[in-house]
Amino acid sequence: MSVQISDALKNSHAGPVDDIVEYTSMQSALYMTCFACALGGAFFLLTAIFIDADRTRTEQLTHGQC
Repeated sequence: MSVQISDALKNSHAGPVDDIVEYTSMQSALYMTCFACALGGAFFLLTAIFIDADRTRTEQLTHGQC
């Protein structure tokens, strides 16, 4: 997958494609996938927090403590 991202970044570069352009495009592709994983983990954590809060509130409602 990162090879396709790298190729898209390399092709968007204006000018000749040399070793430094290829290196920076591969490096950027690697950072993008890590950023996407970190963003996904953050959303997973937020979802877990909201589910836990909803579960606690539902338990209180079903036991008549609200």
